[in-house]
Amino acid sequence: MKEEEKERKRKISKHNARYWLGKKRSKETRIKISKNKRKSLREHPEIIEKQRKSLLKTYKEHPELREKLSKSHIQTYRKHPEIHKRRVVEWKKTMKTHPEIIKNALKKRKKTFRENPEIRKQMTEHLIKTYRKHPEIKKQISKSFLKTIKEHPEIIGKQRKSHLKTLREHPEIIKQQVKSYLKTLKEHPEIIEQQRKTRKVTLEEHPEIRKQQRKSLIKTYKEHPEIIRNIIEGQRKIAKRMKKTKKGDLVFSEPERQIANWLYDNKIRYYYEKEPLFLGNYWILPDFYLPKYKLYIEYYGQWRYIGKGLSERSRQKEQLYKRYKIKHFYLLLKDLKNLDKKLDFLLRKNVKASVV
Repeated sequence: MKEEEKERKRKISKHNARYWLGKKRSKETRIKISKNKRKSLREHPEIIEKQRKSLLKTYKEHPELREKLSKSHIQTYRKHPEIHKRRVVEWKKTMKTHPEIIKNALKKRKKTFRENPEIRKQMTEHLIKTYRKHPEIKKQISKSFLKTIKEHPEIIGKQRKSHLKTLREHPEIIKQQVKSYLKTLKEHPEIIEQQRKTRKVTLEEHPEIRKQQRKSLIKTYKEHPEIIRNIIEGQRKIAKRMKKTKKGDLVFSEPERQIANWLYDNKIRYYYEKEPLFLGNYWILPDFYLPKYKLYIEYYGQWRYIGKGLSERSRQKEQLYKRYKIKHFYLLLKDLKNLDKKLDFLLRKNVKASVV
């Protein structure tokens, strides 16, 4: 009996489709039908949920139907781009008049992803395939996204807040994202170069983005200083040749160990990479800090010393120290030959007191 009922329903649906396709409908009739449909859906919202559930069920049973639908949609939009434009305009109008639709849609989407995580994987795979086949689609999306951000900059803040909220509630998402990102980079190393190029171009075209990024980074570092400590600890774990001082600190290079040992031998209390300094839109992690003299010591190695002068990074550091009038001095590789004299002279000059 069930099979007979199914066959009967199929025949009716086919007959209806042939009837409506054969009949050329005018614009007025189409508008009337759409209005009646909307009215009925507003009066009976449970119909939408039933349709949604049935659709998901059919897609699970027959995944090839989804592909066929997407292909047919793409073909129609290519043949008739005016249909796509009209639909986009209508969609924007409805979103403006009824913003609650977006919220409901997002809630439902999150719910479906939680209940059926395989749908998310299928969607991402499908998106990746489409972007590879049609890279112009990705460009169009990025352009429209940048346009909306310029018109409505408050969107970025809202997205960031929601993203942080989800990551706090579900920290396992970060691990999954990192694993998937590393996997993709191993499979496709050319992505790194593409990302670097696009980043350079975007920062050159929009320098205000860099300022915003720096401000937000410094804000997060001030609110959560443990992030910087974790970064430093991670760098120390990665570094294979860490040097141990007489005090027991681990330093990155042999010259830094010599400076630390000299301070220890001369009974000068010091801290190695203790706390970062937040100077405007920048942050600095000084090599040594002497609390008795309130003085910072920086060591610029060979990779920062280029021929006659310092590198760009070390110059920026020095400019920041001078701008904010912070007591400091720096040492170079050539100063290590007469370290006793050099340090004694610099300490006397900056502190105006002999080393005890």
